[in-house]
Amino acid sequence: MLGNKSGIICIFEDDEIVYLKNSKSIDKTLNEIINVNKNNELIRIMLKIELGFSEKKIKQKIISNANRNKIKKILKRFEFSLISVDISHSEAVAHAFIIVCDPRYNGQTTNMNEVLDNIPEKKKA
Repeated sequence: MLGNKSGIICIFEDDEIVYLKNSKSIDKTLNEIINVNKNNELIRIMLKIELGFSEKKIKQKIISNANRNKIKKILKRFEFSLISVDISHSEAVAHAFIIVCDPRYNGQTTNMNEVLDNIPEKKKA
């Protein structure tokens, strides 16, 4: 039904926006999420935050059925909202919403925390 439409995908949990992303193909992106495709940004973020995977582990391993089921269980708690937006504007609109609503998985706070977590620790003498 959605075909190859571009737009914005917004994912909620208990009225809190947890993820917001512009997409060139809403249908393709939703299928990647539903099928727990590790190449999808949301799935990679969930593997890191919810299951404690490192980026290296995500790249190296196939997602086990047990971990796939854990992600699917979390996804069942989410509600999806879709907005059809022309591809030429969708990235700017999505970025503006991300700044304002600061989603749990891909908001500014999360991104800054990841940067801080990746700062090497000073070696003790």
